[in-house]
Amino acid sequence: MKNPETNIKNQKDIGKSSEPLLCKNKRSIFQNRIAILGLATYMLFLSNIPDLASQKPPQDKSPRAYGEISEAKSHCRIMEIICSNIIEDECKQDEERNFTTSAHTRGQYLERGSRSTEQEESFELQEKVSVVKDFFEDFTGKDGHKTPLKGYEEEIVKFADEYDIDYKYVIAIGMKESRLGTDGGEGISGRPFRPYNAWGLMIDPNELNSWEEGIERFCRILSEHYIEQGLETPYEMGPKYCPPNSKNWANDVSKFMSDISTYEE
Repeated sequence: MKNPETNIKNQKDIGKSSEPLLCKNKRSIFQNRIAILGLATYMLFLSNIPDLASQKPPQDKSPRAYGEISEAKSHCRIMEIICSNIIEDECKQDEERNFTTSAHTRGQYLERGSRSTEQEESFELQEKVSVVKDFFEDFTGKDGHKTPLKGYEEEIVKFADEYDIDYKYVIAIGMKESRLGTDGGEGISGRPFRPYNAWGLMIDPNELNSWEEGIERFCRILSEHYIEQGLETPYEMGPKYCPPNSKNWANDVSKFMSDISTYEE
C-alpha cells in the first residue's frame, strides 16, 4: 500500500495543477471554454488510469501495467501544461486588448474633459463680453458722447484674458483717465491721451493706429509693469500710475470697478 503522506501530497498536487486552467479574467467567454475543455480532458485521462482515483494499487502489478499508468499520467501532465499555456496566452492578449481599450477610453474622457473646460472658459468670456456691452450701452461720456470703445468689447475681454488681468481695469482706468475716450485732456508735457489711448499712457500718439492696438498696449503695460510687479489693487497701482494724486485716483478707479461689478450680478 502507498504511503498516506504520499497520497495526500498527490491529492494536493492534483488540486494545484487544476488552478492554472481557470482563467482569472472572466470577461472572455472563449478563455473560459478553453479552461473547461482542458479540465474535461484532464479528468478524462484520470478516469482511464486504473484505480488512481481511489489511490489503490493496480490489480496487475506487472511492470507493463505500471508503465501504462506512468505514461497516462505523463500525458495528463502534458495536456495540463498545453491547456495552461493556451489560457495564459489568451489571458495576456485579452489584458492587452483591455488595456488598449481602456487607454482609448481614457483618451476620450480626457478629450471630452478638455472640450468641456474650453467650453466653460468660452462661456465665461462671453459673459464678460455681455457685461462690457451692457455697461457701454448705459454709459454716457463727456458732452453726451458714447465711448469710441463701443464695438470693441470682445477685444477688451480677449486681451485682458491673454495678459491675465481683470478686464474691469480696462474700463475703470479708462473711465478715470478720459471718460472712456470722450474727454481728450492732456497729460504730462502736453501730450494728448488720444488717438486710441483712453488710459493716459505716456507713449507717442503715433504708435497706436487703432483702438485694438490701444487696448492691447494698455493690457500689456498693466500686466508687465504693475500686476507682475506685485501692484494688483488700485491703491497699490496709484503711486506709480498717478503719483500727484494717487489716493483720489485709486478711490475713483475702485468705485468704477464696483459699478461695473453690478452688471455681473
